[in-house]
Amino acid sequence: MKQFTVKFIGRLKGAIGVTSPIKAVVIAQKESEVRDKLYESYEHITGLKVIHVDEMGYSIYHDLVKVMAPTELDHHESDLYVLLNEKSRPIVEKYVGTVSVFKSNLDGKLWYDLPFAFAPFWEKAQGHAADLGRSVPRKASRKKSAPRLSR
Repeated sequence: MKQFTVKFIGRLKGAIGVTSPIKAVVIAQKESEVRDKLYESYEHITGLKVIHVDEMGYSIYHDLVKVMAPTELDHHESDLYVLLNEKSRPIVEKYVGTVSVFKSNLDGKLWYDLPFAFAPFWEKAQGHAADLGRSVPRKASRKKSAPRLSR
């Protein structure tokens, strides 16, 4: 399995209104499956571009965990934050994904921001997506009748 980071113009399935730029992550065997997977959640997809491909199993996160102290790594949702220092610099420089640098309001130090690079988020999401693939029987809908007046 591979993790494809893509960008395109579209909208959520069933949404009403205009389309807008979207950046998403799709887990698929090959690139030819990406569009079909996107159509499960989005519609009116145009301008689809794959901007990053990660082999599942390899991730910059796993490389960083080997050399960084736990206090030098942080995350929010799928975004990975890494303290900018001599240990992280060579690893992040090899990374082909989007990378930005910011100054923390908490400690005043420089940190890398690596969108979509927090591997545990995607490992959990992949397991959750597999669970969602099962068919679940729907409950029969019942019409609610007007309350009966007693005599």
